Amino acid sequence: MLILDALREGLRAAMWVTLGALGLVLLLAPAAGGVVIGARMRATTDLVLWLQWVSVCGTALHLGTRVPGPAGLRALVLAGPVSRARWVAARTLGLGAVSWAQVVALLVAGAVVVPPAPVWGLHGLALGTEALVLIGMAGLLRTLGARPWLAGVAAGALGLVGHLEAEVVRALGQGGLAGLGRGLTWLLPGFDQVGVQSAIVAGQGVVLTTVLGGAAQLLCWSLVLGGATVLVMDRRDPA
Repeated sequence: MLILDALREGLRAAMWVTLGALGLVLLLAPAAGGVVIGARMRATTDLVLWLQWVSVCGTALHLGTRVPGPAGLRALVLAGPVSRARWVAARTLGLGAVSWAQVVALLVAGAVVVPPAPVWGLHGLALGTEALVLIGMAGLLRTLGARPWLAGVAAGALGLVGHLEAEVVRALGQGGLAGLGRGLTWLLPGFDQVGVQSAIVAGQGVVLTTVLGGAAQLLCWSLVLGGATVLVMDRRDPA
């Protein structure tokens, strides 16, 4: 019941964004890609992948701010036999399912516009697991007391740093701060490990074990963020 409530809430929140994203993928990407002379398919593919990523991440950040749920409803539900862990898990699963449904819809739309690459499914896996982490980040920040817009912006900024993890670690290593760089790999999720967009655009293969390992790491991050949200909620909303 709790999962279904979160699912319905997430669908209402993401419906118009998803419809707009589908329209952009189906209509704007082919038109914009056609402007590039001599590389139409490559440009269209690149734009489709970018629109999918932006749409999924933006929606995930918005959904993540809803993880704690309305304060009044949360207090009412938690006053009964429902634990905080069960509440956070149900909210995260319901909202996460909406993100995964959006990923599938955008993948199907993208396959209509450009020929799907052999690693198209891995691209969906990368989008889905990244969405779960962003939901967890925004949910934790919201539980800490941040306003919805601030939680979304802060989680999005951390997500961008996660995409630049390899570059940041390399730069720190060249500056004699290799230890700090290694520490960042534990403090931030490595989204670049699961990203296959560049391989799709270039028509190259990917290392399956690297992508699957990165996806598993992101799932662990999602669990850790959920656990941290429960701990914070335990302190902020004592029984």
